[in-house]
Amino acid sequence: RGAEKEKETTIRQQLEEIDRLQYQNGRMTKQVSTLTAQVEEQKKTHTQSTWSMGGLISGKQQQEAIQKAESDLAVLRDELMMKIQENEELHMR
Repeated sequence: RGAEKEKETTIRQQLEEIDRLQYQNGRMTKQVSTLTAQVEEQKKTHTQSTWSMGGLISGKQQQEAIQKAESDLAVLRDELMMKIQENEELHMR
């Protein structure tokens, strides 16, 4: 009886962990989508910038913003992949 109760507790904890990881995966997926859209918008804006002095300055700032967004996107993708792997490992148990 004790082993059965312990097994139920373990299963309940694993299910809670799966729910938590699925929630985090959803949040990260939305963040990745948002960042991807921002990067695309930055690239579009960058290609439309003029060659005036103001355009060159804002172009440099835009380039920096694009690099930061791409870096953030890469970090989030890595985190998302790690969470997916964790989730898969939990499902395998």
